[in-house]
Amino acid sequence: MKIETVEITQVKPYPDNPRKISDKAVDKVALSLKEFGWQQPIVVDEKNVIVAGHTRHRAAEKLGFREVPILRAVGLSDEKVRAYRFMDNRSHEESSWDWDKAVKEISELLDGNKIDEGLLGFDEGEFDYIKLRFQEMETDKQISKDNEENGGDESVKTSNTFTNPSDENNRFVEFSLLLTESDRKELYKILNDIKTNNNLKTFSEAIMFLVRR
Repeated sequence: MKIETVEITQVKPYPDNPRKISDKAVDKVALSLKEFGWQQPIVVDEKNVIVAGHTRHRAAEKLGFREVPILRAVGLSDEKVRAYRFMDNRSHEESSWDWDKAVKEISELLDGNKIDEGLLGFDEGEFDYIKLRFQEMETDKQISKDNEENGGDESVKTSNTFTNPSDENNRFVEFSLLLTESDRKELYKILNDIKTNNNLKTFSEAIMFLVRR
């Protein structure tokens, strides 16, 4: 397979593309192209109609690119090209995140500002969830360490207490909840809805909003 570079005007979007492309998706891909360059070409058929890569094409147009890299899908019937468009989109939808690995990887990337979080493609609400998961992982590590130091007694938990320098009259207590994965997702959805609907900035504010109702 050979990657070619052609004028962007030669590449034609598929007029009956069933996949809706949001402006947010285009903006993210445009940011990716600016930062990382072309790591994936646009796949086209023998008539230069896009098979896979409509979002990349729109992002390139937004950035004012005159040329784009393409890869031709040769040897496929018209029916197989149309079927591939569905398969390419559906295969992404079938994937899910291993959040423990993702949080570990993201925390390493963001440590010391090695890379801007905006380049990772997550929204603000998703980053709240990632940060929450990271805190839970750190708490789990501390609990495991405490259990070992206390002879494996799982009833021994550590809660950190601290004072906010801007509010010295109040002491804050850190605690953790042990939830099933499905309950954790449900709680995150509820808190995220509360945060969004009430113009709150953090999950802590959302929790206190819920408690004080």
